[in-house]
Amino acid sequence: MPPLDIPHTKWFHTDCLAQYYNVDIFSERHWSIIENFVAFAVQHSINTILTPIHTLPLDTEVGGERLTVQLIDVTAELGPSGDIYTFNFEKLERWVQMCRRVGVEYFEMAHLFTQWGAKHAPKIMGIKNGSYTRLFGWETDATGQSYANYLQQMLPALIAKLHSWGIADKTIFHISDEPGLDDLDVYMATRNIVSPLLAGFKIVDALTNYDFYKQGAVDVPIPAVDHIEPFLEGDVPELWCYYCCVQSYKVPNHFFMQPSYRNRILGVLLYKYNIAGFLH
Repeated sequence: MPPLDIPHTKWFHTDCLAQYYNVDIFSERHWSIIENFVAFAVQHSINTILTPIHTLPLDTEVGGERLTVQLIDVTAELGPSGDIYTFNFEKLERWVQMCRRVGVEYFEMAHLFTQWGAKHAPKIMGIKNGSYTRLFGWETDATGQSYANYLQQMLPALIAKLHSWGIADKTIFHISDEPGLDDLDVYMATRNIVSPLLAGFKIVDALTNYDFYKQGAVDVPIPAVDHIEPFLEGDVPELWCYYCCVQSYKVPNHFFMQPSYRNRILGVLLYKYNIAGFLH
């Protein structure tokens, strides 16, 4: 088969690998395990890797947290008008080099705000006052000045690195996974924070409500395969789609209980409707 000509991501959780194999985060053994799994993914036509610039704010109970997996090291110092941050991108550079070595084409940055509505900042750890501590998390208002100040320093520094590594045109950004119509106001507020900082990059987010897209909240929507009809009828440009643990009736998915044609028909549908990317 020729190389896939659209982004294909199956969300990749390095914290789970560390927990399953009982290894320290980003120890040499952890890096080896990660590379083995990424290489295996690429062998199976997965060309896009979800990249934990900070711990992924996905499938996390409100108030809880996932094991810290953060590729950008952060140091905060008090400045005259808020914290001043410095960033170390060595781990992220190693990640990019490793992924490119085994054939990854696209890099999908961790969501910049929490899942299901973008109400809070993700967990971000760093050194402050000489201690390694949580700088942001559930206690942080997504639209507050402190996190906006962080993003205004972090994103330009990150983007400069993406350009220097030659992957800026292969990088995907997210705001929040699966916001609902009730979350439109806060989602738009967070988008207004990051949009000026992400000029030239497309913002791509999974959402199922066509009205949300019609409000202009997201550049590239990713509807679920069982909610895609209005997006197709609206002739949305560069449309992606996804399935997860819910889509099981009269649509393709990857469940063991499905006959194989229910898995394989996905390729036909992606081709028929000119879908520009797929997320699982």
